Amino acid sequence: MILHEEIYFDITLEGDISALKKFENYALSGVFDDFFEVDEDYLIYDEDNSGGMGRLIFTNDDMGIEISRFNTEDFLELLCRGARELDVRGNLYDVEDEEFRFLSPAGDSDFSDADAITIFNDELDATAREEEVDEDDEGEDE
Repeated sequence: MILHEEIYFDITLEGDISALKKFENYALSGVFDDFFEVDEDYLIYDEDNSGGMGRLIFTNDDMGIEISRFNTEDFLELLCRGARELDVRGNLYDVEDEEFRFLSPAGDSDFSDADAITIFNDELDATAREEEVDEDDEGEDE
C-alpha cells in the first residue's frame, strides 16, 4: 500500500527489555532515513516494564511527517527485520485516512495484514459463540 502527503504511525513492540533496547538502537541508527528521520521522541517506553519484559511504543503522536510517497511494505520489511525478536503490531495511515494495520509475531521477520487476520478470527469467534449457545441450550433442556 502506498500512502501520500503526510504519514502517521502507531506501532507497539512487546518483548524482552534487551530486545526492545536493540530495536531502539536499530531505529535511531538511520536505517529508516530513506523514509523519514527517527526522532528519540518517537520511542516511548511503557511505564510498566517489569520482570524483564516490556513494551515500546513507536509513534509520531499524530504529528504528521510530510512525504510525497510512502511504501508501507518497504518500510515494514525494514521494521520487522529489526524487531524479529519482538511481537509487533501497529498501523500506518495518511491524511486521507488510508490505513494499513499489520502484525508480526516474535521470531518472524515478516508481517501480516491485520485486517485480513481480524476477519478470519471474527468468523472463528462467531462460530465458537454459536456452538457455546447451542451447548448451553442443550444443557438446559436436560
